[in-house]
Amino acid sequence: MACLVILGLALGAGNVQAGEGQKAAPPAPGRLKVGLALSGGGARGLAHIGVLKVIEELGIPVDMVAGTSMGSIVGGLYCAGYTPAQIEEIVAKVDWKESFSSQPERRLLRFDQKDENRKYLFEVGLGEGTVHLPAGLISGYKLTALLTRLCLPVAHVDDFDRLPIPFRAVATDLTNGEAVVLARGNLAQAMRASMSIPSVFPAYELEGRLLVDGGVVQNLPVRTVRDMGADIVIAVNVSTPLKDRAHLRDFVDVMDQTLSLHMIRATLEDARLADLVIAPDLTKISNADFAKGQEISEIGLAAARQAAPRLQALATGRGVQLAQRPRPGVEPVRDIVVGKVSMIGPRVYQAEVKRLAPFQPGQKISSQDLDQAVQKLYGLGTLENVAYEVIPGQEGRSEVRFNLREKPLGDMVTRLGLRLGVNSERADALEAHLNLRRNNLFYGGAYGEADVYMGRVYGVGGRLMLPNKPWEGLFFSPEIGYLSRLYDVYANQSIKAQYLRQTTSLALEAGQYLGTLGELRLGYLYQVETISTRVATIALPEGTDTAAGPRLSLRLDNLDRDPYATRGFRSEITAFRSMKSLYSTRDFMRLTWEAKVALALTDRQTLVPNWSLGTSLDSGAPLAQVMFLGGYPGLWGYANDEFFGQELLRAQLLHRYKLTPSLYWQTAVNAGKVSDSVENSLAKLDDLRWGGGAGLAYDTPLGPAEVTVGLGEAGRLNLYFYFGYGF
Repeated sequence: MACLVILGLALGAGNVQAGEGQKAAPPAPGRLKVGLALSGGGARGLAHIGVLKVIEELGIPVDMVAGTSMGSIVGGLYCAGYTPAQIEEIVAKVDWKESFSSQPERRLLRFDQKDENRKYLFEVGLGEGTVHLPAGLISGYKLTALLTRLCLPVAHVDDFDRLPIPFRAVATDLTNGEAVVLARGNLAQAMRASMSIPSVFPAYELEGRLLVDGGVVQNLPVRTVRDMGADIVIAVNVSTPLKDRAHLRDFVDVMDQTLSLHMIRATLEDARLADLVIAPDLTKISNADFAKGQEISEIGLAAARQAAPRLQALATGRGVQLAQRPRPGVEPVRDIVVGKVSMIGPRVYQAEVKRLAPFQPGQKISSQDLDQAVQKLYGLGTLENVAYEVIPGQEGRSEVRFNLREKPLGDMVTRLGLRLGVNSERADALEAHLNLRRNNLFYGGAYGEADVYMGRVYGVGGRLMLPNKPWEGLFFSPEIGYLSRLYDVYANQSIKAQYLRQTTSLALEAGQYLGTLGELRLGYLYQVETISTRVATIALPEGTDTAAGPRLSLRLDNLDRDPYATRGFRSEITAFRSMKSLYSTRDFMRLTWEAKVALALTDRQTLVPNWSLGTSLDSGAPLAQVMFLGGYPGLWGYANDEFFGQELLRAQLLHRYKLTPSLYWQTAVNAGKVSDSVENSLAKLDDLRWGGGAGLAYDTPLGPAEVTVGLGEAGRLNLYFYFGYGF
């Protein structure tokens, strides 16, 4: 089956100019026309590049090309004017892991959106009594944007016969199973539709049709090239062959083989219609081996050179003259002058397009500006696909048109997050977080959501996020909730008591987003907290306290990624003043500051100093407001939340080494303490508790998985295993 096709390039961008582009010389009168049929095959399709190199070396004219899936990508770029060497350079510059990700760059997102998608394993929609599942595992919006960028030099061409070389992309109509031959429109969209692998990418909507990978019905488009008028068809077949019996080991192999039978049979039948078939030996290459682009291209090159005598004989035997035809290649578009900005999609997003793509008529923008606008729009979290196209107009100005497709998840979106934390001295229960959100509540950008927590922490909560439209960046956020959490009390490295803290809270806050860097919040917090002992061999204060008063928080975040950032910082400062005059049972103060900085030492090494500071300024905060220290990830070598007090001081220096794109080796040294007074916290640093350790961290598609060995004082040893994200 055609598999994941990821293509991208950080090319610079030039003015989009009207014109036809450099057309290939028309065939001499009476000369037979030569066409290429390029099959799909995922990463194996990069072998097409090597074949194109040899065809050009031999001087065989190419009068038309049809491609399916990866064949449509390589073939479409070739027909747009790119040389095989340029296409090879494109492939070499791809960041494969980033291309497979649907996550926008964190630095482009608003603070509350930066970690939104990373907290949940999956999301489903609820509406009209049915459950709506996501249409694909990967959105593919980054692929569309990158292909659009590459096709900007021919943005003015809407008839593929007017490209430097006539071209066709083959897709499949999902509603009726028919082959759809794309001959007009936007070249990037045609290529993207041709490689919409079912269940991996959502079906691509184009001109009212839902299109998926053309390999479903015509993986080797020989018939399409014939229909274009080709007299001689050279086919390049890079599709995955059937597995032999020895490789049908489990149900996954059997299922894959079953799904592939029809496509492979149809491919072999189409191959018989070609005048010559080149089938590179890609036995050791999988559909997903995009990182082996150079190797795969070389395999295609070797196969084509081996077939060179047959290629020459076929051409000369049919009266086709062989001659070198130098191609100038494509000059990348460097900037675009905006004529106007328009949108196709739900009207509720018009204000968001104006906010996130604030391009003005006459403004000169780059393709990078457009890519960033696409990522910001997708970062709203409610869109399945975001694309743009540039439509050249009068006086050198172009219309920038955004096409937005909303996620087909119904009125209510349900998301599930899981976290497992195991410490060798205490195993936390599996914690689950169920989130229900109603997007675009009342108006665009506003939402309401409810949370349910289960595990060592359980409870419910609800909040509204209400952006203020007249004043950009201002928002209001009322919140209500109930949480119950079980705490252990340690003495001499063993649990001496256990108590339950139950908190009912109401918060009324207003805030201001600080661009994409962070947010500032100010509001009123009201909490009723009850402490009840469950198990105790030591005395604990019990009872109910009410805390009420103003709360101020400043949160900043420009980390390039999370977890496993390589650069940037994150900081959160919170001040809460509980006041009897505002319905609190006592007056007290609580200040906290948590921060971390990621410093890239080399391409593989990152240093992450991080710290936590907290104080009640000797104001006598109740037990429900004390601060905890110990365990993973803050103080390796000790049990989780082993120490608590009114004052907290902690620092850690963590070193991370990237072993593979997803696997890391981590080492750390840390120290910390808690105290009952400011004087003890600052004056006696000789009683800091030291620790450190080492471990492995793996960034899985479902969240980080980490195994760490921590060493504390007096030879204390702790083993930690964590999976998932904190809530």
